[in-house]
Amino acid sequence: MTDLTPEELRTARISEAKRRYGLDMRRTGYEYLADLYETNWTPPPKVDPDLLAAREFCARELPNLAEGFRRGDYDAGSYQLRAFIAGIKHGRGS
Repeated sequence: MTDLTPEELRTARISEAKRRYGLDMRRTGYEYLADLYETNWTPPPKVDPDLLAAREFCARELPNLAEGFRRGDYDAGSYQLRAFIAGIKHGRGS
């Protein structure tokens, strides 16, 4: 489920159709847009900026696991990630 308004969802679908058309021009942009509506496509959920910062920090600190951190593979189990986010929250007083 998405928390986008109907207008935001419409705009996101148009942008995605344009992106797909730019990758493969064998079909029209309208065909891509129709596909998105038929499949009820929604953009991926937005990721908390603090989580993105924590992922990048951990990726730099642990380069052998960098790709996994950036993909979010370790979001649930990484104590480094949880500590970084806790530090951000503590620093903000929240």
